[in-house]
Amino acid sequence: MGKRGLIRVVRTRVVSGIIEKHYQVTAREFNVDRRLLSPHGDARDEGDHMTLLGTLAGLEMAIYHLNQPGR
Repeated sequence: MGKRGLIRVVRTRVVSGIIEKHYQVTAREFNVDRRLLSPHGDARDEGDHMTLLGTLAGLEMAIYHLNQPGR
């Protein structure tokens, strides 16, 4: 998601020799062309469709966890 610009690192620190990274979403809302969500629309192939759905599911979980109390 970071490579696609959906999240960014906002803080890093070293904890017991391991780099800990804190991420933040880059926008409150993302608009996606509905045709990309349909394997029968303008999506290039089923693999592209599944990749997009997986990315969106991961983004949904990241946003959910960022919005939890104590975060």
